[in-house]
Amino acid sequence: MTVITSSLLEEGRFLHGFGTRLTTRNDLPSPIHILLQVHGGRIVCLGEQMMQIQDPRSRIQDINPNLVTREVPEEPFRFDEGDSLMTSLPGISLGIRTADCLPVLLADPASNTVAAVHCGWRSLAQGLAENTVEAMASLTGSTPSGFLAALGPAINVCCYEVGLEVIRQFQENNIGPAPYAMRGGRYFLNLRAVAGSQLVKAGLLQEHIDDLNQCTACQPELFNSHRARRDEGRMVSFIRARD
Repeated sequence: MTVITSSLLEEGRFLHGFGTRLTTRNDLPSPIHILLQVHGGRIVCLGEQMMQIQDPRSRIQDINPNLVTREVPEEPFRFDEGDSLMTSLPGISLGIRTADCLPVLLADPASNTVAAVHCGWRSLAQGLAENTVEAMASLTGSTPSGFLAALGPAINVCCYEVGLEVIRQFQENNIGPAPYAMRGGRYFLNLRAVAGSQLVKAGLLQEHIDDLNQCTACQPELFNSHRARRDEGRMVSFIRARD
């Protein structure tokens, strides 16, 4: 197995995949535009002309001050700094690179809009999953209850030890309490629960969220993990707007 897929996104007929340490270039769509993530809250939209802003009085900056738009370049590239990349342009493939952070792939069948979201704790503490859904809805006019989401391989709550300052960051940013477990006086953050709750808060139906629930730290034969093994490799997750 070199690429892992979601049955939910397959049913929606979206070409996609979560890469593993066994994934090669031949397993990825070509061309593919890959985001250079910075563990923040910036959302990048490819192809502004394909989007219809729901409220004609709104500007891109009114939807989210961290939302920027770009035209599609002629050649594949590593994009601007950011953590969420979206498009509705047919046949365009988007990608993100992760080791332990949570890759989230989003799709709106109604508008053929897709997004690849890099959900590390810093991004989630800024509400990135929720903000990406809200941006998609505002740009396309679609209702989030029709969106589909898949949560890929990441370091799970069984292995993701963090400091108390990380747990507190979510409340300080008014994101809400961060789901975590405590063992032996140590804190273990649940990235999946954080992202899932943000998606539901933004309007997704629980049955439209496919959590693959695979831990990068627990499966060294399949995944890279910077936290567990200081691996330098990164895995590419991708999704493509339908042709």
